[in-house]
Amino acid sequence: MAIYERIKQLANKDGITIKELETKLGFVKNSLYKWKKASPSIDRVEKVASYFNVSVDFLLGRIDKVEHDELYRETLDQIASEKMIALLNILDDYYSVSSVTYDHGEEFILENQLFNVTHVIDELELKNKAGKILSELKDIPTNIQIIYEKSVIESMLSGNSVIHEMIKFLYIEAKNKKRPNQLG
Repeated sequence: MAIYERIKQLANKDGITIKELETKLGFVKNSLYKWKKASPSIDRVEKVASYFNVSVDFLLGRIDKVEHDELYRETLDQIASEKMIALLNILDDYYSVSSVTYDHGEEFILENQLFNVTHVIDELELKNKAGKILSELKDIPTNIQIIYEKSVIESMLSGNSVIHEMIKFLYIEAKNKKRPNQLG
């Protein structure tokens, strides 16, 4: 079965049209239809695979059944869960972390006493962002590791740039260092 046919089958199973899928993915009209005759770019195939939670191999016809893809999805979910736990361990160093469980999943409440802010992040969102954040934290020189970690995490939660958050942390650190000297 060709890639277009697999996508059409997945869309039908999800109850959406190809046109709706193109809109949701930010593709131009009829771009998926063109995949009948032209080879799509890998980033677009990955985007469609991610949307339907199937592997690129399934879309390309290398795996015939979605059931085989179940192991792939379970493996990805396990990796994402492990990364989320690793990130929560780092977050716990800088935030008071608590969680609330709902029918739809879990939400994490992160409180930062330094900035007097609270962030609430959904478990799925945290899982999705954990890998990227952990990779950004990797290979940072030790002398700025802590400030950078705090900045990346605060940036993810606040929506500000990492640089903005680093400046905030450095300012507060400098301000706190001046206070004891001024008092003594």
